[in-house]
Amino acid sequence: MYCLRVRHETISDLHTDEYVLNPNVTHDSSVMAGKNRFSVSDRFEYLQGLVTEFQDTDSEDAKEQILANLANFAYDPSNLEALRLLQVTELFLDMLTEDNENFVEFGIG
Repeated sequence: MYCLRVRHETISDLHTDEYVLNPNVTHDSSVMAGKNRFSVSDRFEYLQGLVTEFQDTDSEDAKEQILANLANFAYDPSNLEALRLLQVTELFLDMLTEDNENFVEFGIG
């Protein structure tokens, strides 16, 4: 199980959260209660912002954080259409050929 502390300051000034990259983890109901609080268009815009930020940044650390965020969103079936439209699957597949081992792990995940 991967557990990363991820911080984004460039997309809507998000706060720091802990993201668990394991679909079998039991989550606290208070955390899950807010799961669908964003509209489909808000979620798409956020994911689009992550993809754009990934493409625009040269920082390896920032790219790892963005990949962690995208990987977490990929575990939620309600994000499938947005991720497909944004070609995030292709992004993950591209990571399999990177020299950075963390990129490869996110691509596999």
